[in-house]
Amino acid sequence: MERRTAWSIVIAIVVAASSASAQHAASSRATFLRFVAPCCWVEGLATHDSPLARELRDEIDRRVGAGDSAGAIESDLVARYGERILAVPAPLETTSGALFALLIGSLLVIVWIGARWSRRGGHAEPVARVDEEDDPALDQRLRDELDRHEG
Repeated sequence: MERRTAWSIVIAIVVAASSASAQHAASSRATFLRFVAPCCWVEGLATHDSPLARELRDEIDRRVGAGDSAGAIESDLVARYGERILAVPAPLETTSGALFALLIGSLLVIVWIGARWSRRGGHAEPVARVDEEDDPALDQRLRDELDRHEG
């Protein structure tokens, strides 16, 4: 019985250690995906192969292993390399920027409409009205055309 218990404990420890290792690797990988490699500013840090990219991945891996949060790591890298290192901009900044652009665009459209309206004097120009009684020659020409098409 004691031998079985000892093996069960050893297996449980191995499984727990491998699970923690897998979780650490997944957390590191998820953190790598948040950044662009600062040596080229094109490829993601997770896949770029350069000395600086490898160095940053090692640093992130060590920090995740030490218990640093992804947010703390991100703040540190942004402080060192600027916002450009982020693969995806922060959602709040993107949303507020889009709302600001929409507001400015709306104001420009309102100003443009107001300028056009004021040039017209604030009202539409009257449409010239044609009465049949005013032009008997036109009236006769219309009747002739209708007769020609009907007959």
